[in-house]
Amino acid sequence: MNRSFKERLSRLPKLGEHELGRPHFKVRNPIVQGMGEAIIQPSYDYYEVVQGNPVTRQLMFTIQQGGQYTPAGGAAFNKTAYHTDLTQAGVLAAPNKLLVRALAGWWRNDIFPLDAALFADNAMVFFSVNQKPYLNINFGKLPAGGGTFVTGSLTNVNGTNNGYPDAANLYLITQGAILGVQIEQQQNFGIDMNPLLTATGVGFTATTTANGGTNVRVKMYLEGVLLRAVQ
Repeated sequence: MNRSFKERLSRLPKLGEHELGRPHFKVRNPIVQGMGEAIIQPSYDYYEVVQGNPVTRQLMFTIQQGGQYTPAGGAAFNKTAYHTDLTQAGVLAAPNKLLVRALAGWWRNDIFPLDAALFADNAMVFFSVNQKPYLNINFGKLPAGGGTFVTGSLTNVNGTNNGYPDAANLYLITQGAILGVQIEQQQNFGIDMNPLLTATGVGFTATTTANGGTNVRVKMYLEGVLLRAVQ
């Protein structure tokens, strides 16, 4: 070791025992310029119709966390991380990108079975990025890929779900190992959830409390790979 190298080492700060494995720059959690990481993480959003009210067409992925949302027939509230992952309305927070591989539709497991059956059949899902359509399909064709699953009758059941709860039970919208619909940072995207495209043009009314009904609460998941900055 030459002298100049020793001199440079002598000027480095010494770490105490409690600092091992925690370099000072890590405490500040910086973004590493020009580097990214990929994780399996869906983007999701929320739809609700209060019991005793007709289902309505709603544009999903348009209201971010903290934004006000009014369910059909209900009182307005501010969305949280339970309702959506969006922190900006209608777009991904920069510099994030999302490679969408599949779509999944989930309703809260205490939905009245008849409402579940009607929503699965009536509701049409239109997924688009920058107004370009990528999938038009019945909600019932988009299994949740997880959640509670029980059997019973239309009037005696503890929970239900959209499809068998297996992680592989998803509707893939691409083929191949790396293909997908990529949502670039700051690109508008969303889902038009429309349960009114029936033969009569009128949606069903959510079952009332007198019949054991609960609200129709639905989440849509854009399953895929989230690309984000290294921190």
